[in-house]
Amino acid sequence: MLDYWVRLYRQYQRPIEQVVIFLKETTKDAVYTTQFIVGNTQHHYRVVRLWEQDSALLLTNQALLPFAALARTDSPTALLEKVAAQIDKIEEPEARRNISACVEVLAS
Repeated sequence: MLDYWVRLYRQYQRPIEQVVIFLKETTKDAVYTTQFIVGNTQHHYRVVRLWEQDSALLLTNQALLPFAALARTDSPTALLEKVAAQIDKIEEPEARRNISACVEVLAS
């Protein structure tokens, strides 16, 4: 993360907010680490664990629909049905196909 930050900052010299998104639930320490520290170097970044996110927020934006299938839920089947219903509302055929394919890949 630090290497990416340095490269981006060197090229664009703009504020950078780094976010790591973990897709599948795990108990590994890495998913709870929000900083890199070695000696005097400290680099902080934000971590999003999709399985902890509210699916309702992801269902409101068609670009986030593929991630909704990985969000917190008591009923994965019902959540997938909601995602499918939102996809059906997308009017542009190419966008509908692309988002549907992304959902299929991530949900499987």
